[in-house]
Amino acid sequence: SFNFNPHNQHANLDIQARLLDTNGNELSRNNPAGLNAVINTNLASDGLYYLEITGVGAGTVNNGYSDYASLGQFSIAGQYAIQTTFDDIQLVAITPDQGRLTCGTITPTAVVKNSGTNTISGFNIAYSFNNETLQTTTFTNTIAPGATVTVSLPSIQPNTSGNASIKMIAQIAHDDLPTNNTLEKQFFANLSGVTNQANSFETTNDVLISYDNTGSNSIWERGVPSTPLLRRAKSGQNAYGTK
Repeated sequence: SFNFNPHNQHANLDIQARLLDTNGNELSRNNPAGLNAVINTNLASDGLYYLEITGVGAGTVNNGYSDYASLGQFSIAGQYAIQTTFDDIQLVAITPDQGRLTCGTITPTAVVKNSGTNTISGFNIAYSFNNETLQTTTFTNTIAPGATVTVSLPSIQPNTSGNASIKMIAQIAHDDLPTNNTLEKQFFANLSGVTNQANSFETTNDVLISYDNTGSNSIWERGVPSTPLLRRAKSGQNAYGTK
């Protein structure tokens, strides 16, 4: 239950209050006569909720007022019951890191935390590389309340070079707070190379990943050289040069 009141001196704010769920769906709305508002409701489940305050009008401009000047300070008073989180696994961090450049085989890692009061005995990590079908790996680690553990997922061998992404979801049975289970990172994946091999840059298979760590656009470009400073390639037709 929450009470919403405008400032107690020269109030202009006519309050409409709404209670929203984590997806923005309205669960309750209150805009009674007068300037105050009250939200008094029972929630069906635990989770993340939002209170929204809006200045509204009443009647019409002929017999009331619009929301044009329905502004001002307000106060919120009330209370709500906090449910103890008994079973909660939290995905704290994952690798590869955001914006990192990897080369060859990728071995993703996940840091999970027991944010509940019960000991966790085993959990799953569902993961997807480049938005492919989710794969699930089961871990048998025991995690005490408040403790963290780092685990490695099966290695991934990219088929192409370029922008890549990885998404992970930590899972346990009867998770009281599933909103903290998912993380996703964007990075650059390069294929493994062969030592002592000359790259002619002549085919698309010879294309290199190039990026600028201060932005998303690379200053490097592959093509046929035709400038006074870069007139021809060492061999073949193509070369890499700065734009």
